[in-house]
Amino acid sequence: QIGRELSARDCNLMKLAIAASFYPNWAIADENNYGKKASDIVFHTKLKKFVKLHPASSCAADPESACGPLELLCYTQLLETNHAYLLHPMPVTALHALLLFSRSVHTDPACTRIVCDGWLQLRLRNGAAGERCLLIAHQLRLLWARLMRSKLRRRDTGAAKKKQDAESKTETGGGDGKGW
Repeated sequence: QIGRELSARDCNLMKLAIAASFYPNWAIADENNYGKKASDIVFHTKLKKFVKLHPASSCAADPESACGPLELLCYTQLLETNHAYLLHPMPVTALHALLLFSRSVHTDPACTRIVCDGWLQLRLRNGAAGERCLLIAHQLRLLWARLMRSKLRRRDTGAAKKKQDAESKTETGGGDGKGW
C-alpha cells in the first residue's frame, strides 16, 4: 500500500535484507569508543582496522547510535584516502544478521560463544539461549533457501515459457496466422 507507514517489524526486515546484500561488508565498533568525541570513533572490518565513518554518512551526525555492543554496521564501500572510511553505513542487530548470513558459524561446547566468519564473536550468557538462537537461525536459513529456489524456479519457468511463445510466433509467421 502506497503511503502506508512502515512498522518497526517491516523496517527491521528491510534492514536484514540490505545487510544480506552488503555481506561481507560488515564492521563492528571498537570496544574503546565509549566517551570519545564523534570524530575519534572507529570501527573494524575483517580486513581493515580503525576505520572511521565518512563525514557525509547518515550515521556521522550521531555515531554513538551505531556503536552499540549488540549492533553491527553494514556498509556499501570502504573508501581509503588519508583515512579509511565506511560509506553508507547502516546499523543492524548483530545477532540476527550474523546468524542468518555468515558463511561459517562455530560455537564452544556450552553454546555461550559463537564465532561467525572467523572474526566476529557473539557472547551469550545462557547456553540454552544460544542453542535456541542457532536452531531458529538454521530453520530460517532453510526457509530462506527454499523460498529463493522457488522464486528462481518460477522465474526460469516464466522465461522458458516466454522463449517458447516467441519461438512459436516466429515459426507461424506472427501471432494471428494471417501472414502479411
